[in-house]
Amino acid sequence: MLALEAAAAGLPITRLAVNEPPLVVDPADRLPPADLLQRVSELIAAGQRGEAVRYFMVDGMGAPAFVPALLHLMPGVWKRLTAVAHTLPYDAQILVGYQARRPLPAGQWAGSRRRRW
Repeated sequence: MLALEAAAAGLPITRLAVNEPPLVVDPADRLPPADLLQRVSELIAAGQRGEAVRYFMVDGMGAPAFVPALLHLMPGVWKRLTAVAHTLPYDAQILVGYQARRPLPAGQWAGSRRRRW
């Protein structure tokens, strides 16, 4: 979301790949917990980095509950995710307003140009 906003603002971004941005724009879509930012921040502050990653992925973004277990099996993946867990509150903060079951404003990213590479 941050990269999309930067491109729309006119920063000199020459290429941008967006894969499954966590937008909730359909009234029928599931909503993340209202306390996502608060809960992730509390888990990080308590030193529960693994639980923060799990909560953000499963409860926040809607990943299937088995995904964290699979990530534990992949060499180094869980360790890398928990190493950057302290950034999850920033991710949660930038999503505010994009997960409200409302259509995006017309022209939301009009400042960025769409190209196929």
